[in-house]
Amino acid sequence: MNEVGAFLVGCTCRHWQGGRNCTRYLGVLGAVGMHKPTLARVIAAPFLFFIVLLIAAWTSGYQEIICEETKRGEELCSAYNLAFFFLIKLREFVDKYDGLITALATLAIGAFTYTLWKSTDKLWRAGRDEFIAGRRPWTGIVSVKMGSSLSISETSVTGTLSFELRNFGNSPAEYVLGQAKFFAFEQVGDAVQFSGRAERTLGSVGTTIFPGQILPDQNIGFFTLPEEGFISPTQSGFLAGNIRYFFSVDDSFHTTPFVYLLSRNDGSALFDGNPTIIKADDLTILPTPMGKSPT
Repeated sequence: MNEVGAFLVGCTCRHWQGGRNCTRYLGVLGAVGMHKPTLARVIAAPFLFFIVLLIAAWTSGYQEIICEETKRGEELCSAYNLAFFFLIKLREFVDKYDGLITALATLAIGAFTYTLWKSTDKLWRAGRDEFIAGRRPWTGIVSVKMGSSLSISETSVTGTLSFELRNFGNSPAEYVLGQAKFFAFEQVGDAVQFSGRAERTLGSVGTTIFPGQILPDQNIGFFTLPEEGFISPTQSGFLAGNIRYFFSVDDSFHTTPFVYLLSRNDGSALFDGNPTIIKADDLTILPTPMGKSPT
């Protein structure tokens, strides 16, 4: 629409002014056309075009005749400057289609109000997110070790992880809970997916970690029943899960996921198919870059 408007203004200038000021008019509308169209620009473009056209008509020197019929059936004709001619015709158009114009104006105002609301809401959400990011708790894992021996058989894996946790944020982390589960080495995909789940244990209330506070020896027990009904022999396995905590300001739970590689110190198979109990000192836990991102 802007390009067509610029073309028409250019033609008008050449016809009425012999080409004078055409570059200026085209430059004004051309600048409008270079920007991304918005509701304000869509409304402003035809208005600007009309103003330029009115100025060109005012300076053209041309006149038009308007005739009106009197009550006696006679015609009274008067000559008007081209700019006044346009204004008079515009008034007649407005009087004739005032209902339609009112409806269109109402729609335009409604669209503008909606756009303003969307912009305000987006700005408010950005401010809220920035505030929450600066004030929320961030519970991190300082260290982890086996808190008990590992009991492993074809039908179950049981043990305990012992964490040292710290709140690196600026608000208390409430209802802090942890969950963990054992996965065989070939189940790495399932381990990563499980680390992103924030499942709450029924009947548990968790604890609270204040900003800068360190809580040692936070034990998380795991009792794994394999979905297939048995556990295959494996050289090593994964302990996956997360630390979940609550922030009252955004009324949401956040998680710190983890996926650890579990193996024997001597490099022998973690599980060879025979039920066994492995002491905590004989196990090695190594962090991995896998796991879901913290939330």
